[in-house]
Amino acid sequence: INYFRGEPDEIGMDGKANLSWNVTGATLVSINQGVGSVPVKGNRSVSPIGVTKYTLNASNESGSIYKYVTIGCIDPTVNLTGEPKRILYGDQATLSWEVTEANSISIDQGIGNVPANGKKIVSPTEKTTYTLIASNPCGEEEVNSTTIDVTHVIYNFVYSGKDASWRSGKGNLHYSGSRDDSIGSALLIYGKLVKSNAGDFLLWTHPNWQSNGYIEGAYDLSNLMLSGKEYVPDVRDHISGKFGLLDDSDIWPYCGEVTFKVVLKSEGVPDFVLIGPTTLNCENTPSSFDAFIPTQFIGKPITVVLRAEAGEDSDLDHAAWNNVILMRG
Repeated sequence: INYFRGEPDEIGMDGKANLSWNVTGATLVSINQGVGSVPVKGNRSVSPIGVTKYTLNASNESGSIYKYVTIGCIDPTVNLTGEPKRILYGDQATLSWEVTEANSISIDQGIGNVPANGKKIVSPTEKTTYTLIASNPCGEEEVNSTTIDVTHVIYNFVYSGKDASWRSGKGNLHYSGSRDDSIGSALLIYGKLVKSNAGDFLLWTHPNWQSNGYIEGAYDLSNLMLSGKEYVPDVRDHISGKFGLLDDSDIWPYCGEVTFKVVLKSEGVPDFVLIGPTTLNCENTPSSFDAFIPTQFIGKPITVVLRAEAGEDSDLDHAAWNNVILMRG
């Protein structure tokens, strides 16, 4: 056997390889895999499925010899993406994929077998990784994954104080003013609430310094864009958080009482007190709350008002809000 070749040695789906050979001194030449008897010199186009070993056998009255070549498969290529990478609970993301040189393609998470190129809309309820597995006839696999993160948070009122309109009994306020301003002040600080074990970022809201002073921040959520649209409440939306008095050695235990409220407003709908009124002083542990948006506000632009009202003396009424979040689901 002068030579026996298979070219290329790897082929793609529906691809072909060329067997070529040259034999001298033989009276019978054959190739297995269904090729059969062949002349002593020649070539043959083959389309194997999977790893295939071709054996050329040459014989004469003195005996026989053989030589073999193996034709394999080109590795699959896989590209899987998910957009957007992060969605709000209840929203959708799109998986897109492109696969070559594979005869078996599947995606987990209940999707199953898929074509070589495609898209799939998914709506995971928690952070989910989607994995595509593609294999060729030779049993070689390629794997690609993409992760869609799911958030329940629509809006964080504590970190968005600059977006609210603030006022007190003395008039309109600038956010992030001085803590010592007698007309009232609102700013983001790091501290802790009385009777709390750990510190956190707090929205500190001090009423104006007079009897029955107050401070409130109005968050107009009609300006909030969600998935490319103006936000309106959904039946799954709720507001949760915590409020209390600031744990500050300079003021404790001299602070008075503060009444906390969360109020919803919308054009054509009567104002609604969603949370409160809840009155606390320095002896009280912080109050946690979680309430769903009532039906009369569903589908309507809303304004959420965080309000702290002082008692007879408001000088040391350091009201603070912690982790106040508009959530879905």
